Amino acid sequence: MKRWVWSIIGAGVLLGVAAVWILLTPDNPLTSLFRGKISDTGGKVIIGPYPVESDFEILRGHGVKTIASLLDPRVPYEAVLLKREKTLGEKYGVTVINLPMASILGKALGADAEQRAAEAAAGIAGIDGKVYVHCYLGIHRVARVKALLDARGTESGSYLIRQGDRSQDTRLLDRAQQEFDERKYAQVIETLSGIAAPEPPAFLLRGWAAYHTGDMGGARIAFESALKDLPESTDGQLGLGYTALRQNDLSTADVQFSSVLKGDPANVSGLIGLGHVRFRQGNSQEAALRMETVLKLDPQNQEALELLGKVQAGRKK
Repeated sequence: MKRWVWSIIGAGVLLGVAAVWILLTPDNPLTSLFRGKISDTGGKVIIGPYPVESDFEILRGHGVKTIASLLDPRVPYEAVLLKREKTLGEKYGVTVINLPMASILGKALGADAEQRAAEAAAGIAGIDGKVYVHCYLGIHRVARVKALLDARGTESGSYLIRQGDRSQDTRLLDRAQQEFDERKYAQVIETLSGIAAPEPPAFLLRGWAAYHTGDMGGARIAFESALKDLPESTDGQLGLGYTALRQNDLSTADVQFSSVLKGDPANVSGLIGLGHVRFRQGNSQEAALRMETVLKLDPQNQEALELLGKVQAGRKK
């Protein structure tokens, strides 16, 4: 066989080996140009690309106990990567679960792509504690799941944690979140006051802390500030809705709860909030319908049972 033929064959083999190496090394210089960045709201869900070993160290340091991988084992190189991250999960004490979604160059594959995305979002929403959600590059598949999580009120994405880059503001936000979880609401507000340039997650946390301390004026300012940058934030809309309800501003509460339910008709907090609005507006029939919907979703919901009881008692008079 002629030398030039062998040269072509040799070049093809080298290209094939290089392509496999690139696919199996997600943080290589080439794909690093396209990989999404790891982000963290200080809340439940962290979104990003395939986690290499150094990421496991960072994520574990931020309290992540579960990694939800959207890699599809039907794709050969993703099967290898999935096996590798499960091994790293065992090493670092992190549970790795697989919620497969096939994708090539950002294009979802399979007729069940939307169903798989919905199942992945539902599975992630049901996990206790912080969760890291990733696909290969952290751009395409996670974006679809993130949108579904946002619609459920599980928000994600705010500031970077790659390479352990934790600013003073970020550390304060983490501390405030811990204080909020411990119901130290006044301390939350004090801690957040030290953040030089607050972003929506800080405003949302401040809003709910103020709400729990009874400072409706402060809560409203905080929620409105968050919604300026994140107008579709379910958490912000619910916060402003319930704050307005406490201020007897039924018009604003109506707009906010209706907006939440437009994106997520089964949002229990939105249904209860709008039920309260309708009850105060004298529309007992719709208030009852909203509560009956809540009780189909959550039969033991005490607030829905109480409001429905008020509606029924009013009808008997």
